[in-house]
Amino acid sequence: RIYNCEPFGRNIFSTDGGIGTVRMLFCTSLICLVGAGETPAFSPRRLKLWNTKTASSICELNFPTNILNVELNHKRLVVALEDKLHIYDLEKMTNLQTLETHATGPKQRTGAPSGVSVCALSPNHQRNCYLALPANNHTGDVLLYDTLNLTEFKIIHAHKTPVAALAFSMDGSLLSTASETGTIIRVFAVPSGERLHAFRRGSYGARIFSMAFDERNTMMAVSSSTGTIHVFNLVPSGDEIESDKLSMEGRNSVTSGSSGAPVVHQGSSSGEKASSAGSVSSWIPGLTGKSGSARSSLYNLLPTSTLDTIAFERRKLVAGMLPESISD
Repeated sequence: RIYNCEPFGRNIFSTDGGIGTVRMLFCTSLICLVGAGETPAFSPRRLKLWNTKTASSICELNFPTNILNVELNHKRLVVALEDKLHIYDLEKMTNLQTLETHATGPKQRTGAPSGVSVCALSPNHQRNCYLALPANNHTGDVLLYDTLNLTEFKIIHAHKTPVAALAFSMDGSLLSTASETGTIIRVFAVPSGERLHAFRRGSYGARIFSMAFDERNTMMAVSSSTGTIHVFNLVPSGDEIESDKLSMEGRNSVTSGSSGAPVVHQGSSSGEKASSAGSVSSWIPGLTGKSGSARSSLYNLLPTSTLDTIAFERRKLVAGMLPESISD
């Protein structure tokens, strides 16, 4: 299923088999598909470019091994395999460069979900068109690769343990990183590589599923295997501020409320301190909450058929950078 967010609507797309990877080129009709599952729609070694308006295939690319990840913007298409990473010109669909990744590898290692490759392509090709990937498989260094000039641009010393997650902001000016430990999230300026923020996600290790910036680069959301979503403020503030923490506890299931719509249940608070600030309401219009365990309606944010209510908790958090001694 493909959803349009603004205005909200659903574009129904179906296949006769399983699909493991779906990547859309912004709000266009171009999507990239890779088969997966016990009965895949097509081989997991085949990448299919599909036009959702005409319901027809534009192009197909076949590879010798399974496709682990796909990234694209208006200029470049990146296909990550188990030991190679292919960079294509999206307009001409020609292979511009092939990077060996068995030693510099975006392939996930222990603690990460099988079949997921670590790499991120800047969405804004006009400002920069960098590809971020682990510089090696034993340290937390990140390589910025210029996909327009096809050259290695910069090495960023991000973590002490191998990198497990990477994400660019929409304008390509920020890069967030997480290691296999999953306790510290760092944000770097692009292209300078200067470290701007370091946030503690938790005291215990976790697998980072995804990271995303808001459009104005004022907040960042991080989801993990703990079943929570942490929202961090990227705007500098005072030493101690009131911060809204939005915690979505999956609890492995979603039940139905009185209206028949799904209800996300709030889990127990971890009580951990994080480097965070600001109000989530400034990022998500229409979201209001009271202290304690009050519930806040998200009808202004999501349709009632998608989400009924969500538990919203407000607490004091101490802002500031994390000490350098913290290991990740």
